[in-house]
Amino acid sequence: MPPITALVAAIALELLAAPYGVVLSAIKASSDGDGPRPTEPPPSDPNEGPFMPAPNGQLGTTARIVPPVTPRDSTLRRVQLSVEPLYGDFRRIPAGSAPFSGRPSGPTRGGGIAVEVDLRLVHWLWARLIVSQTVHPVYARSSWNEDDQKLALKAPGGKIRVSHLGFGFAYALDLGKILPLLDLGAGLLAIAQPAGVARGQRGQNCGAADRCDLGLICGATDRCEPAALPEVHAGVGLDVLLHDHWAIGAHVRYHALLSAPTEFPVYLTAALRLGLRF
Repeated sequence: MPPITALVAAIALELLAAPYGVVLSAIKASSDGDGPRPTEPPPSDPNEGPFMPAPNGQLGTTARIVPPVTPRDSTLRRVQLSVEPLYGDFRRIPAGSAPFSGRPSGPTRGGGIAVEVDLRLVHWLWARLIVSQTVHPVYARSSWNEDDQKLALKAPGGKIRVSHLGFGFAYALDLGKILPLLDLGAGLLAIAQPAGVARGQRGQNCGAADRCDLGLICGATDRCEPAALPEVHAGVGLDVLLHDHWAIGAHVRYHALLSAPTEFPVYLTAALRLGLRF
């Protein structure tokens, strides 16, 4: 074969063999594990897969917590109206007042309801108006009279009603969704008792040194009459924000008569609260 003919034949064979060589090289690389395997499932862990280009590969935003845990949300509303089922208890009798005559000296428990209106003055200070009433059931008490050999009524049965009107200020430690509260104030405490049967009780003659039962004063006619007594109170509480407009909480409040502030507490209240903020 002439030299020129042999050269042309060699070049033609090289051109025809080149594509097949590339294909064979790719198949060999795939079988050796150096290239992707299209038949394998995608990785189960997203971190093992390739990153997407921005902006899709960037971190997404999370859903907003309502309300968020920030002080800003707890101060969006300036007024809160709260309704509270209330527990009340007489704990101590101040000096200068007789105990409930003819009744045991232990605690006198009851329940009722309270309404509070809070107005935010500054970020950490609220003005607070309180209206409440509790009812304390009491039983009739009798003792044996040796003179006539009969039972003598010492105290009538019925209900003792305690009405409270107070005004004060509450310091709020703003933690966002959680709002601890410290309050201090003063007001009036009216204690209505059943009509009495013995000295010192309601409607009866005053006792020694013009003394009357708690919540009564000795009137001009020398009889014990109901009166609204000045009081001071202090308490602690906690509110939890459920939503932009709703909150739940609890508090304990101690009361003392202004005439005997060292006798503390005369009256104790504890309550759960449901608040509407607007």
